[in-house]
Amino acid sequence: MENKPENLSLALSDLGACMQRILGYLTDLGEGHTLTQDLYWKVGDVRYEVAETPALAVGSLSDDWRELLALARDADRPVTAVDLDRLAALLGYLSAEISRD
Repeated sequence: MENKPENLSLALSDLGACMQRILGYLTDLGEGHTLTQDLYWKVGDVRYEVAETPALAVGSLSDDWRELLALARDADRPVTAVDLDRLAALLGYLSAEISRD
């Protein structure tokens, strides 16, 4: 199975605009969101290799949140790819919670 999009380019300005709209949507729902779950399944590095069977690991939303808060409060702390994964996990959780309501 081939997993290649045709001429797909992500413009960061467009991604930023989407993120702003999503943040506005979440803010309209309420300023704070309480985590009712902590642990979640993380899919290994083959996430986008759909012909492979991924290895699963357990992630922690509370750990992700603590690390992102530390990032937000320390301007000298470098942003890493792991921070993108942490943010994606929290956004995925919020999506699942909002979908249930």
